[in-house]
Amino acid sequence: MKVSSSRILSCLADAFLQGRIDYLTGWFAYPQPVYLQGDLQVFGSAETLGEALLLYRDAALSIGTVKLRPRIVAEGVPVRGSSTLWVEWDHLDADGRCLRTNQVRYVTHQAEGDLYPRVEMIDYTVTAFPDALATMPMSAIA
Repeated sequence: MKVSSSRILSCLADAFLQGRIDYLTGWFAYPQPVYLQGDLQVFGSAETLGEALLLYRDAALSIGTVKLRPRIVAEGVPVRGSSTLWVEWDHLDADGRCLRTNQVRYVTHQAEGDLYPRVEMIDYTVTAFPDALATMPMSAIA
């Protein structure tokens, strides 16, 4: 049984807000390339990506984010297990008001027999927290 992308994203959003960073980093392949508005950052390990996710989480919480709402804009058809997913992530306050939005493209791969896909690349086309992303630890910049 394949789990829907929207269900996976909702679970990841909840884990992010709860600070379950080890759970989140298990969804990624390493090294993990992340494009931030055209600049490449490469996270070489789950630990390094975890540090970055904590910085990002702190930035999200500091503006009053209490819920993340993923909106799938488009989803590619899987080819040999690989697919692309375009998502807008709304950061909502306690009243449900959208504080900021990220626009992100994910490239995923789901090997035969795997229940869930693994994220192989992230492309932030619009980031809600450019200052936080600029301070993230990484293994290389290109």
